[in-house]
Amino acid sequence: MRAFCTLLLLTSTATGCWWQSGEADVEQQAEKLGREEFTVHEWKNASELERGKMTASFLRKYKATDLSRQEVEALLGDPTGYYYSDTNPAYFVGPRTVTSVHGDGYLWVFDADKSTDRIRRVFFVPNVK
Repeated sequence: MRAFCTLLLLTSTATGCWWQSGEADVEQQAEKLGREEFTVHEWKNASELERGKMTASFLRKYKATDLSRQEVEALLGDPTGYYYSDTNPAYFVGPRTVTSVHGDGYLWVFDADKSTDRIRRVFFVPNVK
């Protein structure tokens, strides 16, 4: 039983570290796209390339996991991409020279819990290199 509890503790600690590093990882990826200041007005009038440069600023201003799907859409407008469900707001950002099965450009995804509409995590598809 003691070995099982130790294994369970190590697994939960590793999972927690992975989840936290995932948040930091998306911020580091966003920094690679640029460091332009995010404002709702600037975002609304920006190209996909310019929007990519604002993603890091957005993530610094807002803790995405504190937001709901509706709050994300109020800040960023109607989604410009699709990630497996209408409940996951997704936006094409950055250069269109990057492609994935979802289209041209990085897809910035806000993964929302389907029962609560709260954002669980944020990530790019594909990862920003």
